[in-house]
Amino acid sequence: FGVPFEYSMHNFLLRYYVAEFGLDPDVDIQIRVVPPPEMVANLRAGNLDGYLSPDPFNQRAVYEGIGFIHILTKEIWEGHPCCAFAAPLSFATELPNTYGALLKSIIDATQYASNPDNRKEISSAIAPTNYLNQPVAVIEQVLTGTYADGLGAVQRVPDR
Repeated sequence: FGVPFEYSMHNFLLRYYVAEFGLDPDVDIQIRVVPPPEMVANLRAGNLDGYLSPDPFNQRAVYEGIGFIHILTKEIWEGHPCCAFAAPLSFATELPNTYGALLKSIIDATQYASNPDNRKEISSAIAPTNYLNQPVAVIEQVLTGTYADGLGAVQRVPDR
């Protein structure tokens, strides 16, 4: 199974999940680090049996018709820690205006993205090759929470 990084939350969640079902993640399955943009190709090539990754790469496997979404990470651990904005104290103290502008832009973007009415627009903005390099339809499914699960159903999980 693929995970983005040895110390990623995805690795910890996968290990916890398989252990809950009686598997030893160090013995019963093979976990390897694979960059998320390469996971779909590795699944297609048979190099992975599955992966636990950040969006949109799981949805892309469904879009390509080579995978399905077994479970969302929020179903393993609701509210689990994931991404953070971190900076050295020196950046914040030596460049306070830059730090403040960056922090404000993250807060503004988060507030804008929290409105479901804006998510299709955001999908179009971040899908191009200079950002996520993914089809708009894949990003829309992730951000709107209305998505094909790869098993023939459409799921509606707005807070995906």
